[in-house]
Amino acid sequence: MALRFEPILTEGIAQVSYFICDESAGCAAVIDPRLDADIYLQKARQYGVTITHVFETHIHADFMSGARELATRCKGSAKLYVSIEGDATYSFEYEPVREGDEFKFGQVKIRAKHTPGHTPEHLSYLLSETHEKEPWGIMTGDSLFVDSIGRPDLLGDEKTDELTRALYNTMREVFCKLADHVIIYPCHAAGSACGPDIGDRMSSTIGYEKKHNPFMQIEGFDEFKKAIQDNAPPVPTHYPKMKKLNAKGPETFGHTPPVRALSVKEFEKEMKNTDTIIIDTRDMLAFGGGHIEGALNIGQRPILSVWAGWLIDTNAPILLILPEDKDLERVVTLLWRTGHTNFKGYLAGNMRSWQESGKQIKKLTQLSVHELSQNKGQYQPLDVRKYKEWQNGNIPDATHIFLGELSDKISTLDKEQNLAVYCASGYRASIAASLLQKNGFQNVNSIPGSFKAWKAADLPIKNKTENQKKKETMKKEIKKVNDEISVAAFDPDENSFKTFADKGFKSVINLQTDEEEQNVPPEKEEELAKDNNLEYRHIGVSEDNLSEAMVDDFRHELENLPKPIVVHCKSGKRSGAFVMIHIGCQKNMSGEEVIKQAEDMGFECDVPELEQFLKKYVNEH
Repeated sequence: MALRFEPILTEGIAQVSYFICDESAGCAAVIDPRLDADIYLQKARQYGVTITHVFETHIHADFMSGARELATRCKGSAKLYVSIEGDATYSFEYEPVREGDEFKFGQVKIRAKHTPGHTPEHLSYLLSETHEKEPWGIMTGDSLFVDSIGRPDLLGDEKTDELTRALYNTMREVFCKLADHVIIYPCHAAGSACGPDIGDRMSSTIGYEKKHNPFMQIEGFDEFKKAIQDNAPPVPTHYPKMKKLNAKGPETFGHTPPVRALSVKEFEKEMKNTDTIIIDTRDMLAFGGGHIEGALNIGQRPILSVWAGWLIDTNAPILLILPEDKDLERVVTLLWRTGHTNFKGYLAGNMRSWQESGKQIKKLTQLSVHELSQNKGQYQPLDVRKYKEWQNGNIPDATHIFLGELSDKISTLDKEQNLAVYCASGYRASIAASLLQKNGFQNVNSIPGSFKAWKAADLPIKNKTENQKKKETMKKEIKKVNDEISVAAFDPDENSFKTFADKGFKSVINLQTDEEEQNVPPEKEEELAKDNNLEYRHIGVSEDNLSEAMVDDFRHELENLPKPIVVHCKSGKRSGAFVMIHIGCQKNMSGEEVIKQAEDMGFECDVPELEQFLKKYVNEH
């Protein structure tokens, strides 16, 4: 048997689909596919298998389902399987699935489990090998996420209480009763609005979630209900309509929707329709330098799908302006994922052809954070980030309106004010500024770099919540393991190395990777360590590069560097784990004993890959 199990992350909508195949049997299944289905067909060709099953966990609300598209493109080899639990109805051909139904292809067995709450019809799919009774995994759809759960409020207020109760029961009667080793494979990763504060990892285990998922630890229903209500992100405006479209059955194309090239004259003609939306997908700096009046600037990043969903009706006629003509298929795919198919055309030759034809262009003034700070009396800062981002610190005197709600609240803003729009890095700021311009605001400025640049310039920040301040205080903690080794559970800044020296440390080991965003890059850390007479070593550790050789190098440095030594990473998890591996090996402890001692000392080793690696290394050494 050659079993392949591959998650496929679609960035932007933060959606995860799954390709499963048994090469020896020549068949495959796909769960919760996206619209642009080529990736699944390519994998089937790569492994020499035929897709025979296409499953949906539920009727999706956040993206246009690709199940019907994929089943159609399989040309008769695949059937489409959907839940008929919870009185679900569909307007397309399908195979019904109920609680307990089993499907076998090759040595793989999939069993349907009704897990209502996010939606009434929601199914999860247990995975096992045909000769084994116990499942090794479960595809949880939008019911259980890493560190979170699905939201029960997408069908309207009249259904929310009923679905919240169903979700509460699903957590206790289904997921909490599964064995700890069962791996969960959710339909969404961090960034999706389908659940509150979804974790960064794409998979987890039932045991980990029982221990660390806050929603699985709540005992009483009232507390559970309040926790969901208090933490749920805003409901994107396109979700209700998207759900209806998916129940009806999205139109199948067999390829990305066609879009024709338009000359400047043809483009102008299409612009005369007042319902037409012009989407300029260039970056914010290019847009600011010159654009067609009335255009929305939604740059061609993967997140374009989400913001087009929030801001543009799926029926709206769309005209596109591209960075280059070659970007057409990528941009159309991103828009298609959230249901936009009414394309009237794109401007051939992009903005260059418009400018060379002598047409008028509009500019969007862009301010640096220094210009805003030095002339703060002349501008009204407008923060368009999410509320939680705003709570954790903002520019003094800023007004806050979340971008997704800006269209509804635009009348609360004064058109006479000189607005300076910012977000986290500038992308959303440019969307918001272009939306304001489209609605007649003339005194609009966007801030490239936005709040990230503001912080980097060390400009004053207002309104950090007490919770955030507490977190920052905790992050500065240095935990003493023994007289020779301590762990700094925070990302050091330029002042930290003097602090390390003042506390008597002789050496510093940095376990953060080069790719991580850091207050001080490793090469600068080395300079600061030298300036403070500290020995310095850098060993970049991540979940993806764990190896015995890396631990051996780390232990060698602990043995030979001048002591005492402080080991640091961003959260203390990697530092704590590596230090405890060293201690455990010195004391001939078992992996389980090391985990327990680490927890007793206040070190979290709650990343499954790291915990498993720790146990294996200690047990073998």
